[in-house]
Amino acid sequence: MLVSQAGDENVASKDLSYSICRYLLGLLQAQRDADRERRLRADSETRAKQALQETARCRSRLKLLTTEFQR
Repeated sequence: MLVSQAGDENVASKDLSYSICRYLLGLLQAQRDADRERRLRADSETRAKQALQETARCRSRLKLLTTEFQR
């Protein structure tokens, strides 16, 4: 009877350890996902800023060329 109880406790302990590991791995994956989203958002913001700067340069160049062409 004692061997059976010890075996049951061992199984329960392993199940708990497994559950804790799965929970912690889930938290780690969630953190990785959040970090990845942050990096992607930062990259997107950088590209958007660069596109706006390029647009401003193109408009300026177009204005200069239009003025030059009208002369």
